[in-house]
Formats: sequence, C-alpha cells, structure tokens
Amino acid sequence: MIPQTSSPTMHRSNKPLDVKPFIAFIDNDYGVRDAAMSLMESYGLEAKAYESRATFIADLNDGRNPDCIVLDLHLPNINGVDLMQELLSRKIHTPVIILSADVAHPLSVQALELGAVKVLEKPTISEELLEKIHEIISS
Repeated sequence: MIPQTSSPTMHRSNKPLDVKPFIAFIDNDYGVRDAAMSLMESYGLEAKAYESRATFIADLNDGRNPDCIVLDLHLPNINGVDLMQELLSRKIHTPVIILSADVAHPLSVQALELGAVKVLEKPTISEELLEKIHEIISS
C-alpha cells in the first residue's frame, strides 16, 4: 500500500514516484553484470553493477542506498550470505535477490533463512529477475 502524503507522492522507500528505484547488482562476472545492466536499463530501471563487496560498501558508505540488491552467492573473498549478515549488522534491510549456479547449495538455503526474497539460478538474467525486482519496488 502506498502511504498518503501531503506533498509529492511517495512509494515504500519514501522516494518521490518520479525518482527511479535504484537497483544494486553485485556479481564478479563481467558478462553477467553487463547483461543485467543492459536488461535493467532497457526496462527503465536505474541500476549500478558492482564487481565486489568493497565497491558496493564504498557506495553505501557514501549514502547510496539501493531499493533492491541482486547479489551473487559466490563473490571473491566473501559469499553472499556473509555480505547479507554485514548489511543486517548495519541495520540495512534492503530486499535481496540471490543469484546462484546451484539453488540447492546450503548457502542458498542460509540466504533465504536470513531473509533473501528469492534465490534464482544463474544464468537467470531474464524476465524472472525483472519480475521479482518489479514486485519488490512496487510494494
């Protein structure tokens, strides 16, 4: 439900409706990042690709808070579950979609237990991902 306000209409993240929701896409595979950015931009979404935890956290520290995070389960030097735990410890409760080559992997289950909205099987950079992102940013 969209809250009623007296000034610009707002959606769930308290941004005016004319401000595009911001999607953070974290994956160390350039091809996957490139395909995802092309797809999201073609649908009018504002998205930024990050190749590592460090580049994503640097933007967070600069105040760039996404409305949705798409996160690879296996990143260099850290896994997606550890990054989710770090976000939760910072009191960041942004919805997360996990990408994994093996959706039955124990870390995929752990991510769901931590609150991931969905685990999608790679190389799923498709309508299913866009549908889940749209569902998150529309609620």
